[in-house]
Amino acid sequence: MSQPSTVHPDSLTCDTAQRLSSPAPGAKAGVGARVPVGAGVASPMAADTGERRRVDDLISFAQDLVGMLRASNDSDANAQTGAGARMLLSACRSDSDDLELQMREHQEKIRSCKEKIDKAKAETVTDDELNALQNKMEEKLQEEKQLRQELRELHDELDNLDRQRTSIEERKDAVKKKKKDMQKAE
Repeated sequence: MSQPSTVHPDSLTCDTAQRLSSPAPGAKAGVGARVPVGAGVASPMAADTGERRRVDDLISFAQDLVGMLRASNDSDANAQTGAGARMLLSACRSDSDDLELQMREHQEKIRSCKEKIDKAKAETVTDDELNALQNKMEEKLQEEKQLRQELRELHDELDNLDRQRTSIEERKDAVKKKKKDMQKAE
């Protein structure tokens, strides 16, 4: 088997360079794409069809090799992507479990707070009840004020009666003394 001859980049035509950079119709770029052999090309190499055939075979071989290497890299990349996806899925599940646990804890705290709020509401007085109690208290204060006024008046009256009693006793004593003095004088 003979070695393929080396191709100098300057010897390639625009048509050949275009076929190297773009895949054949219906083929994916770089994956099994073959350059058609014997395509009508007007180039300096057209005279030597054997040489051209070798170049086409070499290009086809290179494209097959690139396609195979890309397929190999794709499977390695797919394996790495799959491993990364599994790690990501595991991390997501772990985070999801943690978040679910935290959510349950927060729901329990919310329920506890609602119970405390309901208990506090039950223990507090509504505005209507508070107004009613305030009105009763004002009525009681008014009654107390009135009773104190009546008590002062009674106290004043008792003081007045006490002065009158004292005055009457003094007069009585004075009348007794006068009677005694009159009896002595007789």
